[in-house]
Amino acid sequence: MLRLTDGPIAMVSCASLNYYHKCDECLDEATCGIKQTFIGIRDASLKILTEKSIADLIKKDGALERDLLFQASEVGPV
Repeated sequence: MLRLTDGPIAMVSCASLNYYHKCDECLDEATCGIKQTFIGIRDASLKILTEKSIADLIKKDGALERDLLFQASEVGPV
């Protein structure tokens, strides 16, 4: 879903799974530390994103809204 709305998950094109493009300034992708670092970031992001559903996000937002309303009711009118 995120890819459809926001595009690539990877922060740099050379680390993207679906939108790959070699960086113009890169001399050797096989030894590029930047690429390897951003592949790790991409993989960690994908792991987190695949473990969450839209229902999880809605449930979390609902709990936050309830907490804020409860806190406001304790304070009373301002």
